[in-house]
Amino acid sequence: MADKKKRVFLSTKYRWFLTAVALLFASLIVMYWLEIGKSEQKRIEAEGQMRLSSIASSVTNSMYRSECLLDSVVMQVQQLIATPSGAKHRLTRYFCKETLEDISSRSENGCMNAYAAYQNKLYISDFIPGENFVLEERSWYVDARKRMGKVNITEPYVDANTGQICYSISKMLSDGSTVVGLDFSMSGLQDYIRKMSEGGASACFIVNDSGMIMGHSQTEYVGLSYRDIAGSREIVNMVFSLYGQSFSVKMDGQTVDVFSDKTNYGWYLIVCVPHNSDSLFSAKNLRGTLIMFVLSALIFIALFRACKKCFVAERAVRAKNEYLKKIGIDLRKPLSKISSRAKLLEDEQEEKKENAEMIGAAVKQMDQML
Repeated sequence: MADKKKRVFLSTKYRWFLTAVALLFASLIVMYWLEIGKSEQKRIEAEGQMRLSSIASSVTNSMYRSECLLDSVVMQVQQLIATPSGAKHRLTRYFCKETLEDISSRSENGCMNAYAAYQNKLYISDFIPGENFVLEERSWYVDARKRMGKVNITEPYVDANTGQICYSISKMLSDGSTVVGLDFSMSGLQDYIRKMSEGGASACFIVNDSGMIMGHSQTEYVGLSYRDIAGSREIVNMVFSLYGQSFSVKMDGQTVDVFSDKTNYGWYLIVCVPHNSDSLFSAKNLRGTLIMFVLSALIFIALFRACKKCFVAERAVRAKNEYLKKIGIDLRKPLSKISSRAKLLEDEQEEKKENAEMIGAAVKQMDQML
């Protein structure tokens, strides 16, 4: 039976070397995934800021178009009341169904109504104020007079007739008493928010200072208080306390990064971007990890084999040196005896003396070789 090969165990220095190499490769793979995590976080940050900026831009443009439309109506009313005589009649004729249809056709934001308060009387199409109607109790009228010719935007409210979320913008004319106002629906912004959510954000919504949800990716939440919605309560509270800062929370069982901003009208814009595990564990990242692992394994195997050869060579040299040392020790004993006998022969006859000298010289030569 053939002899079994003896198993080779590496020395301590080679074991430490290979352990250090393995730890180095493991560290490189960990650093690779840390960089992937940082890249994913940057992607989420960029996506969140992009969506937030997009909604903010949409809100700003929407409000700007509303103010431009209001200014055009204000100019019309200004001309109608320039001559006090017959002004009331002209206002009554102007604020009719046809005028409202014309204003709505020029509005991209869904203008629902147009009206004016002139000499304590409301001029509006298809609406007859009741006995309890008091202009001084209407925020669009009172706040516009306080702002002295500047555009006033009311808090969003639920329209009693349509159930839609609306807001009113109004402005006092140069006469110091007449106020012109327009009502707008937020349905356009709601549609935009819904499209944004379909594009990848888990939730987008707009909340005012009082906590009413003016727009939400889930339409059924519009008009409710954020306090009545479990998923939004924690997020909005943190937005109020950490205004302008992004943070991570759990929402519907997944981690989302929340980005927020506040408009000049006191509306909070909130975008939630989910952590995408498919993006993190993409084929590209997994392929890169596999390549790093295979290369590390091949290099480690090559180093292991090199260390093994070095160790075997060192062990062979050490065994040879030990063998030669042992042979030297074993040879020195008989040589010392021969040397001593040769010295005895030197004292005898001349011929024997010559032979003894030759033996002694040979012994010294062998001793030097050892």
